Amino acid sequence: MFAYGTIGPLTLGMLNSNFLDATDTPETFDNGGPAGIPAERTEQIRLTFPFNKASIVSIAAESPQSGYQDTRDNIEVPSVTEPMPDFSARYQYTSKLLHFQLGAVVRDVAYTDGYGDRVSHITGAGLVGTTLNLGAINKGFGQDNIGAQLWSGAIGRYIPDDFGGNVASVLAVDNGVTGTPLTIASKVQDDQGFTAWVQHFWTAKLRSTVAIGYNHLNLAGFLPVDTANAIATKTAHINLIYRPVPSVDLGIEGMIGQKQFQRGTNVPPKNADRFEFGGIWHF
Repeated sequence: MFAYGTIGPLTLGMLNSNFLDATDTPETFDNGGPAGIPAERTEQIRLTFPFNKASIVSIAAESPQSGYQDTRDNIEVPSVTEPMPDFSARYQYTSKLLHFQLGAVVRDVAYTDGYGDRVSHITGAGLVGTTLNLGAINKGFGQDNIGAQLWSGAIGRYIPDDFGGNVASVLAVDNGVTGTPLTIASKVQDDQGFTAWVQHFWTAKLRSTVAIGYNHLNLAGFLPVDTANAIATKTAHINLIYRPVPSVDLGIEGMIGQKQFQRGTNVPPKNADRFEFGGIWHF
């Protein structure tokens, strides 16, 4: 759900994070899409500056969230207090040949221990995405296109639930296992990932997308081994979509995926597959 308003270059309300790249995302019936594509709605204040018909720059202050995981097996997503918002910036270039985006977010992630002492890390993440319209290169390709996204950094809340309960725990805290939880050490848990795809139009009304995705999380070494915590996810999607009328899409889609876990868990990689029929009504 979105709830926002726009006055000139100013946008206020709840909408997709300014950091995200929704344009360079493959078409799938799977709402989560390929592994780890950054996706998050946030309350924000955004300013957008069109430089010309092709280039747009936007900056935003977004609602913050310092999720953490500690050595006492506590996982917390919301912040108790977080005075500094997440600051994001995005550059987009659009032409008949391609869409290109650079995005970045700067975050103050923090934790307050049992003594009231607050540890804070200024960190962030970056993203680059592009979609190339092959028909602009050679008319024989029609509407076919290829695209990719690549991201790295302390994304935390900006990615889906790829890794289990610790997905939003961008901060790891060593606070011992007994007594008052004094902060002994803390570490930012960053992750890296990518997705790539090809879309082919068989006819004007029939199309397919093949997409792959990968995401890896760097867990802190001092955290206890947890069988619920995955450290890597991989997916592959393929679909066939028919558009009988402009407002309706119908089709089928297959997906295979795998999760990998910490070595100390002795949990082997877990595989999954799914086959689904889907439909979308555009309005």
